[in-house]
Amino acid sequence: MKKKHYVLIFIVAFIALIVYTGGCEFSSASISDGKICTSMNGSACSSDNSVITGNPSEIYASCELKYAPESTDIKFIWYYYGQSKIEIDQVTLNSGTNGSNVEVHSSLSRPNNGWPAGDYEVVIQLMIEGKDPIVKSFEVR
Repeated sequence: MKKKHYVLIFIVAFIALIVYTGGCEFSSASISDGKICTSMNGSACSSDNSVITGNPSEIYASCELKYAPESTDIKFIWYYYGQSKIEIDQVTLNSGTNGSNVEVHSSLSRPNNGWPAGDYEVVIQLMIEGKDPIVKSFEVR
């Protein structure tokens, strides 16, 4: 009987510790359907382009935010691979009160001298601990 009491006391103490420290946070929020494009269809890319040609005025990255609570943050980090990996821009968007399912996007504007040819990447990160980012690589020719 004593052994059962110790186990019960341990379980109660463990639960109290989690509640007191704010431990165990779980969210069903997710991001999916990451795409790269040069023209939007509403708030999302209509197609996914791994190669960008010409000299578009903007390059977009979009994804779907699903099952998210209000005020969920999504970060877009844009990179260029020249001789080393260079961060071009970083944007954090907030879903506000737009509901649990929403399309989100970010864009880069064409530099004054046009797009440098080469490899690029955008990392789309749901700013909730334990969620994997979407990484989209593309090439500008």
